[in-house]
Amino acid sequence: MYDINVIGNAPVDMLTHVPESLISEHNLNKGDFNQVDSATFDAITQQCTVEEMQSGGSCANSAWALAKMGKNVHFTGHIGNDAAGQHFYKDMEAVGITMPAPQQGSRTMEIYVLITPDGERTFVSQGVTAPITAEMIHEETFQQSPWLFIEGYTLLDQEPAVLKAINLAKKNKCKIAFTVSADFVIHIKQQDIFSDILPHIDLFLANEEEYALLQEYIEKLPETEQKQAKEQLNNMAQVVTHSEKGATFKNAEGEQFIPTTAVQTVDATGAGDAFAAGFLSKYLDHDVENGLKTGHQIAGLVVQQVGARLKNWQSYNQQKIA
Repeated sequence: MYDINVIGNAPVDMLTHVPESLISEHNLNKGDFNQVDSATFDAITQQCTVEEMQSGGSCANSAWALAKMGKNVHFTGHIGNDAAGQHFYKDMEAVGITMPAPQQGSRTMEIYVLITPDGERTFVSQGVTAPITAEMIHEETFQQSPWLFIEGYTLLDQEPAVLKAINLAKKNKCKIAFTVSADFVIHIKQQDIFSDILPHIDLFLANEEEYALLQEYIEKLPETEQKQAKEQLNNMAQVVTHSEKGATFKNAEGEQFIPTTAVQTVDATGAGDAFAAGFLSKYLDHDVENGLKTGHQIAGLVVQQVGARLKNWQSYNQQKIA
């Protein structure tokens, strides 16, 4: 049996130090995410020596943290049988996560992190991931899991797999949690969120900017659809994070806000993923208040380091909520 079944992308960050000239040579936006074509990507990677690989992915990070906190996790993501895919698989396997094996002939999504002499990080990717296909979604997983957690990014190019997962979850009385992942997911897929996601989920997670954007799109709907969307949101559990201020949980029965203490931020990457893991670790056991507090604790530790996955779990164990 699993505590939760997680579906999400499975990219790997490839860290490499490069001269400033490489950034200008390929007309990259320094310090930003650059999506490039395959020819440019191959040209850049041939000029780089990978010094470190770091597994990533929004819900993959959450799944990894949940496993570190003792939850039995199944993760559905697509990785190739290449160096990056083997690295990702070993990272997940090391914390006890069950997931599909690396696929021969597939290419794991790689994000090159180009570190220039001034310490600035520039991200380069082809912007495509090895897609989760409907054939990778198996009913027995849902028969063994009380919860399904879906990453918003998967709506962009893997919707058939997402819809199959939702149908199997409903068939097997498996509750569904959904995280928006990024505001551009709402910009691109708001209609699918309204028609295919909101009617079926039990828990909705977003930050305050994403939640406000969703509300803006709801207000633009025709009156009947607008009323329906508002009712769906009001009748499901919602968690909205407010950065260093805290987080709000609300459902049809009421609202609960848990503030947090501000900490010095070194790298905000992965804060939302860490919060989701901390919250779910307690919410799966029906403990909302400690879920919010634990989410803040994990996120607060993650932003004080470089990287999305907490390195010093002893620091969490010393202060964790019983």
